[in-house]
Amino acid sequence: VVHTFSGASPALAQQIQYVDFALSVTTTVPGLNDLEDDQLRRIFMEVLKLSGNCPTSMMHLSRVCKRWGKLVRSVDVWRALHLNKLANSVADHELLVLLGNDNAFSKVSSLSLASCVQVTEKSLLPILRCCGPNLSYLDISGCWLLTDKTLRVIVESCPKLNHLNMSRCSGIMLSDALDIIEGTKLGSSLQRLGMAYMGGVCHRVPRASFEAVAQKMESFLLKHPKVSVGSINQFFRLCMRKLEDIPHN
Repeated sequence: VVHTFSGASPALAQQIQYVDFALSVTTTVPGLNDLEDDQLRRIFMEVLKLSGNCPTSMMHLSRVCKRWGKLVRSVDVWRALHLNKLANSVADHELLVLLGNDNAFSKVSSLSLASCVQVTEKSLLPILRCCGPNLSYLDISGCWLLTDKTLRVIVESCPKLNHLNMSRCSGIMLSDALDIIEGTKLGSSLQRLGMAYMGGVCHRVPRASFEAVAQKMESFLLKHPKVSVGSINQFFRLCMRKLEDIPHN
C-alpha cells in the first residue's frame, strides 16, 4: 500500500515510497501506524545512509507527523552528518536551526562541512561542543571564514578525533595550527591531518617565515610519526631544496 500525503514534495514522496517498500517486505507489520518506535528509527537510519548522511530527506520526513518529527530527532538515528552536498546554501542560520536544542547530534561521529564557505564559528562551535566527545572524523576543508578559535575548541572538545581536514582554511594560520595541536591529546589521537593551502603559506611570505614553517612542520611530524599529512611535507622539502640554490639577498 502506497501512502500519500497532500502537498508532499517529490523528495518526501520518494522517502515515503521507501518506507512503504520496507513495509511490503515485512510480513509481520501491516502498516506504518503499527511500527514500533525502534523499527521506525532503524528505517530512518537507513534513509539517512542512503542519502549520503545529508539531512535534507530527514527534514522532509520530520514533517509527516509529530511522532515522526520526534523520532527523526532521536540521538540514535544520527551517527553522521554530511553537509557538503548543501555547501552553497548552508550558512550559520540554517546550521543553528538544524542543530536545535535537543542534542539530536550528540552521538555523531562523522561531520563534514567541506566547502561550506558561509559557515562561521557562530554555528560551528555549538555543533562541535554537542558532538565533540564522540567525533572521530571532521572535515572543515574550504571553510575559509574559520579562525584558530575553531581549532582550539576542537582540541578541547574532540578527544577521539583521528581524521581532521583543514585544507583551504585560509583563516587558520598553518604555523598557529601546529602550535595549538602540539602536545595535546589531539596530537596523539590524530592519524590523518589535512593542512594543504592553509593560511600563511599560499600567498607571498618572507623567506625566513616560510623556512620557519617548514622546519616546524618537520619537527611536528618527527614528534607525531603516526600522523599522515599527505603530500604537504614533500611540498615543503621540495621548496626548501629549491631555496638552497637561491641567494638569501
